[in-house]
Amino acid sequence: MVKEMSVPAAYLGIVIIWSTTPLAVKWSSEGAGFLFGVTSRMLLGTALTLVLLVLLRVRIPLHKAALQTYAISSVGIFGAMFSVYWAAQYIPVGIYIGDVCACANINQYLFRNLVERT
Repeated sequence: MVKEMSVPAAYLGIVIIWSTTPLAVKWSSEGAGFLFGVTSRMLLGTALTLVLLVLLRVRIPLHKAALQTYAISSVGIFGAMFSVYWAAQYIPVGIYIGDVCACANINQYLFRNLVERT
């Protein structure tokens, strides 16, 4: 049985995550370093996710294929976050966020066309 998530709760979660991202990136470039910033953010996200899974009694698949998917996904996410946190040392965060938002629709269009052709 699949539990449905509340739309307002999902929206609030996305707003909290995306609104804290520029701040976390900025702090990491000014403080302990980008590697600490990205690693601590990934570890904190993992810990919060595990706590929520236990509290909400959500069971996730733990078979070999699922674990491989989680591992591959986390490497991809960590790689992307690593490059963003590293770049924040040289590019102001406001410019980065503006460019990401401006290019998101273009990237989505290009990706959709690529997928549709295959």
